[in-house]
Amino acid sequence: DYFNLPFDSPLYKTWTAERKGMLETFMQEADIVTVSSGRLKELYESKCKRIEIIPNYWPSEFEIDDQLNNTQTVLWRSGKGKDLDIKAYHNAVQYIINKYPDWSFIFIGDYESFKFSGMNVKIYNRFPFPAFYPMVKNLKPSLMINPLLDTQFNRCKSNLALLESVYYGACPIMPDFGEFIGMGTFRNEDEFIESLIDHIEYSDVRQYRYNDALTLVNANYLFEQEMKRLYILYKLLK
Repeated sequence: DYFNLPFDSPLYKTWTAERKGMLETFMQEADIVTVSSGRLKELYESKCKRIEIIPNYWPSEFEIDDQLNNTQTVLWRSGKGKDLDIKAYHNAVQYIINKYPDWSFIFIGDYESFKFSGMNVKIYNRFPFPAFYPMVKNLKPSLMINPLLDTQFNRCKSNLALLESVYYGACPIMPDFGEFIGMGTFRNEDEFIESLIDHIEYSDVRQYRYNDALTLVNANYLFEQEMKRLYILYKLLK
């Protein structure tokens, strides 16, 4: 959501009022605008002639496993512009790291942002694309956490974290707002700790949520399905 960028985003200073005005003009002139989430559609609907949701999807060459990894590994992958989220959930994650020394905790993103410590902690800078996804998959996480503050910007996030977790063979721990209300497991720091403890201590809880995520991806976010929807929209423009 370029109209509600958080101040820790690398785009915050460069995405000026002038650029926002240009984007709004382009959206008004376009015959069809596509966005990746339902929340973005709600926000931008009044600015467009027609707006449609085309969610992120897995290309056919990315083979999705249908098995949850049987490891004791938690993954948090992040990127630039996530400092507020990382700081907000730092103490909660460090508490879990200390509580479960037999579990490994892997952090991938801006190395300077992650300040976690412990013998069971590994921190990596982001790998270059396109090697990133296969390399992370080889780490075989069984849990992928996505700690986010409840902000306008975060409520507009797409399904990408869900797709990644299923591809890696990891159970997703997502916030219960925005695109995945009803499927997320937390809305604040205390609920996050409680949810993560449940998913670490009970393998059946991990398996149940992973199965739900896999079903959702296979039913809604595959390459062939989205290509059909794009083709239909393209035909409308002719």
